[in-house]
Amino acid sequence: MARLIRDRSNQVDVDWLARRQAVATHLQSLQVQLEAATFEADCSGDVLESIRMAIEQEESARELRWSLLSIVAGALGAVGAGTWELVDPDARGAVIVGLTGGAVSGALGIVAFVPQRRSIVLHHRRNLLRPIHVGSDPDHVYPTFVFRLLTLPHAHGPGSPRDDLLARFARILDDSVPQDQQERTRRLLYGDGGVYDVDLLWVRERMLDELEDAVAAGMRDLELLQRYLGRTLDPSWLQGPPRSMLSLSHGPRAVSSGGRALVPGAVRRSDAAPGSRLAAHRPGSEHAGRSAHRFR
Repeated sequence: MARLIRDRSNQVDVDWLARRQAVATHLQSLQVQLEAATFEADCSGDVLESIRMAIEQEESARELRWSLLSIVAGALGAVGAGTWELVDPDARGAVIVGLTGGAVSGALGIVAFVPQRRSIVLHHRRNLLRPIHVGSDPDHVYPTFVFRLLTLPHAHGPGSPRDDLLARFARILDDSVPQDQQERTRRLLYGDGGVYDVDLLWVRERMLDELEDAVAAGMRDLELLQRYLGRTLDPSWLQGPPRSMLSLSHGPRAVSSGGRALVPGAVRRSDAAPGSRLAAHRPGSEHAGRSAHRFR
């Protein structure tokens, strides 16, 4: 990639075009890895959400059943007490029936609104959270490029995306789990699975959402690199790409108004996001060589 940028001012020949095509193909393979990791994190979170929503629907149905029983018990007690009093105004039985009906109705109402604690057995031997927690991925749960991107230090300061994720995971645990239960919860979340409740399902779902956002940020960085290379390796982009060059970007979809992306499907953005790793790697930047080196 560095040689391509160095040789772009020379006469374009077949060898230069072939190298440019190889770089475009490689960047597209990296994009596929990022999309695969994002898709897996998204699907894992959706599975947990579907389980949690099913449990909440069952809980709502249970509350409705008990509430209806409470209403019916109260109504029957009131009707029975009223009927008895009409038949025999001096009898104490009507009072007893009324009190009994009210007590039964109140008890059923309490049962309706006391949440039922459920246990969910969830196995996840392929655990997307474990490599983030451990700091290594010997089982290759992530594509190699994706895990390197997550553990690569930030260009704008100390730490890495993995460090940011660990800090967010810690905040989620602090907000949702008591201190005396956090160690057990970590073993459950970062292990092969076990018995969850609804609250822990929600914790794991939030962690997967944070992971998905971190991988999506890597996709944004790669898109910015594609934009930079598309402009740098095609000096004529301001006048529009020649027809003979369209095939190098896999068809007209790779060309957009205002610039060309090196890889088809790259999303154009007007400027790098604040704090993005490629924010300093715009065309003409002195950091361009380092940007190319980071994604080699």
